[in-house]
Amino acid sequence: MGILIVSAVLIVGFLPRGGISTDLSQIGQGQRVAVLTHETASPVSMALMDLVNQFRAESDIGIEFLVAHLGSPDGDRFAREHNTWEPGLLIFFTPEGEPYAMLRQPQTQRAIREAAAATRPMHDAPHGAGQPHH
Repeated sequence: MGILIVSAVLIVGFLPRGGISTDLSQIGQGQRVAVLTHETASPVSMALMDLVNQFRAESDIGIEFLVAHLGSPDGDRFAREHNTWEPGLLIFFTPEGEPYAMLRQPQTQRAIREAAAATRPMHDAPHGAGQPHH
């Protein structure tokens, strides 16, 4: 019985925190969104999840944050479409669904705020080329 309880606590500890939606169909539906590529056992994406949750609690910049769970059907579809198999990326999309900034493992809320403020779509360059990587 003790093993089951400890296992349940560990599993819950690895689940994403903060109630960020996984509904990736929101991309291109008229609102700016930022998608976090997440892998349950990745310390990098867990740290980014915490940073994003803190940012969401302290900022109101009009961006809906979403999670693409790598290893799930929707997350893998997102990864294929955007060539983003790395956990811990934060990709920003215009209301029309065009990616306009990508952060690789950002460490600060300021980095997120600066990327969110960018407006130039990334379609001129390969995914992530010339974009901020923090």
